[in-house]
Amino acid sequence: MKKKRIIIALIVFVCALTVLIFTFDNLKQTLNGFTSADGGSQIIAQTKDIQITQEQFEFYKSAAEAADSLNTPVQSPSDEELIHNLFISELTALEAGKQGITVSDTEVNEQIEFQRTSFENHKPVTEEEKLVYELMENRIRNTGLSEDEFWNHDLVMEEYKKSLLSAKLMKHLAANEEIADAGEFTDYKEQLLKNVQDEIQYNQELLDELREDI
Repeated sequence: MKKKRIIIALIVFVCALTVLIFTFDNLKQTLNGFTSADGGSQIIAQTKDIQITQEQFEFYKSAAEAADSLNTPVQSPSDEELIHNLFISELTALEAGKQGITVSDTEVNEQIEFQRTSFENHKPVTEEEKLVYELMENRIRNTGLSEDEFWNHDLVMEEYKKSLLSAKLMKHLAANEEIADAGEFTDYKEQLLKNVQDEIQYNQELLDELREDI
């Protein structure tokens, strides 16, 4: 039972942090290329409440490409679909906050420590487990960061926080009988996107530039 819990947690971990799986040779070098003239990451899409940066978009897109390179049964989504997925993550976290749901730094740190310990101490046996571990190992290696730097990175903390907020929101909605299961929670999150979809402004020039660089 404990082994099953560890594997499920690792799979959830990889899915929750797909924005951090990428194929660049070095994270530090890549981040330098994402900054605009004023030192901040360029905005690739936004609404009045949310901004999606080039940094976020590149991380997420290369995650899908990394999965494809491992021959996983995943079809790379379009740029628009990637951006919409990023908006859903941000909108879900915002909605959790509106409903009074919070996640403490202690909760985030405890979850990260559990995932790190699980990853470092458990040896994969099945093909599914080996795939999860290969994704994890590639993600850490390709950042150019040490393991300590990676696990303590602000982006890791932020993605864990959003993942925990999403989980708490689902539990809250289920307790209030607003949803019945995970499928209905997916529908709920997609409706959050539909509510703002007409407001999304895309930086088409930047998107075109990124496509030309491929």
